[in-house]
Amino acid sequence: MKSYILLLPLIVLSFFMSCSKDDEQSIAYWSELSSEKTKEIENLVASVSCTNINDFEILGAGINYTYYFAVHPSIKARFETLKDELNYYDKKVTETAMRQGIVLDYMASYPPIEKACENGKVKLTYAEDLSIEEVNNALVGRYDALINFYNDIPCTDASQWSVDYVQQLCNYEGFAIHKTIRTNEATLLVGAYNSLILRKRNLESTICLFESPVIKPTVGCKDGKPVIVNQ
Repeated sequence: MKSYILLLPLIVLSFFMSCSKDDEQSIAYWSELSSEKTKEIENLVASVSCTNINDFEILGAGINYTYYFAVHPSIKARFETLKDELNYYDKKVTETAMRQGIVLDYMASYPPIEKACENGKVKLTYAEDLSIEEVNNALVGRYDALINFYNDIPCTDASQWSVDYVQQLCNYEGFAIHKTIRTNEATLLVGAYNSLILRKRNLESTICLFESPVIKPTVGCKDGKPVIVNQ
């Protein structure tokens, strides 16, 4: 027991010395580590050949999910470890910038709208790469698929649901997402749909004036279905 008591101050001192050294590092230092970790993740996901696209899951990484990757189950555990390291470095970039009074402008990052196998590799297609004709085609049936996504999941406890937003050109509506059931899949569907709407607005030069809601919508349960409250 005595040895543990003696070691404890050394461990605490080592921890604070490490934190202090972290605080002394520059934005460039953390950004370089972030870039290196991103490249490591890219190499990892590219190491698995693509023969069946349904085997791959789209997962986000980085602050606000800056990056999206198609991850095979065989490397998911390693991916999650690298993702946590990347998120840590990105967090350090933000913290360092805040200490130095630097404002970082993070652009909204949207997930891909489609994944496919091409020459043994996963190809991800993003809304920003599409023409207006391709955007309109990609939107067909997507909204119905979204609002019917949780039809088979009963709502019995509203606390198990959260709210995301679905854009409709110049307005938006709340969308209920379950916190534990197919959460990532639902979030990706909303993000992909919103990216298509945004691309459509940009290509058609639609001007919208948005106002944030006074009261953030919440989820309630009615007749076994999730409903948006206070929208």
